[in-house]
Amino acid sequence: MGTGGIATGTSTDSGAGETAPPDPALAAPDEPPGQTVYGYPRPSAGPRLRRTRRGRQAALGAALVLVLLVGAAAVRVVGWPDAWLPGLLGGPSCSVTTADGERDLEPDDAKRLTSAALAKTLPAGLSAADRAVVTALRGRDGALSCTLSTAERRSRGDLAREDETASGLTPRAEGVRTALRGAAGKLALGGFEPGGVSTGHMPGSAHYEGRAVDVFFRPVSAQTSRRGWLVAQWLVAHADELDVDNVIFDDRIWTASRSSGGWRPYVPPQGPTRNAVLRHLDHVHVDVARGT
Repeated sequence: MGTGGIATGTSTDSGAGETAPPDPALAAPDEPPGQTVYGYPRPSAGPRLRRTRRGRQAALGAALVLVLLVGAAAVRVVGWPDAWLPGLLGGPSCSVTTADGERDLEPDDAKRLTSAALAKTLPAGLSAADRAVVTALRGRDGALSCTLSTAERRSRGDLAREDETASGLTPRAEGVRTALRGAAGKLALGGFEPGGVSTGHMPGSAHYEGRAVDVFFRPVSAQTSRRGWLVAQWLVAHADELDVDNVIFDDRIWTASRSSGGWRPYVPPQGPTRNAVLRHLDHVHVDVARGT
């Protein structure tokens, strides 16, 4: 081997050549002895990457974007968090504003106390806290609201579409009428008739499909308004079992699909008006799920 050659360790033609010792002079200047293989740096497992601060920030940003995308997809599948998180944590789904502040109610308590408020005489055995709720229901506009669970809202999509019965109402709407009379006694009901209705309501109204009932409270006064709110709140408390979609009264609306928003201001489709009927000042409107 001449000077400047590279030792290969064994002869390539006989396989039994003599092994030459490593020459320290061939080692790279920046490599300590023992870190070279016959004059070449010892092979490493691969390039060593150093993550800079900018690189770490970029990786963190990419991870955050991924989390947001996954969260957005979950929202579309499961529903908006404020509609399902209270149920997930086991919290109540109804609330009422009393003189002492807002109080949470379990759904069964909301149904029980709205029924008690509708009754002419209070049931015996009500606790002081329950009496405070009934007082609020009887004296405040829209004191009670309920948020339907995600499971309940999604189950509306599994309901079958119904035809009108002999009364002109679908079976679900007929169920609302029967339940109202059982809870509140004699009421002035309208918005339907045998054979159905085809005029007298706004275009696209649920009345034309036999899905809506109007509960009238005339003439408009503070007393009739109080009674109307008792019925409206009772309908909201029982919306899950009666498949109620919308309740409208006194310039306010509650919607099952947006129940986490509570009572919202209601403006007729035609725009602001002084018409008491269009503003639902003289009647409570309730409609039920259409089904598919």
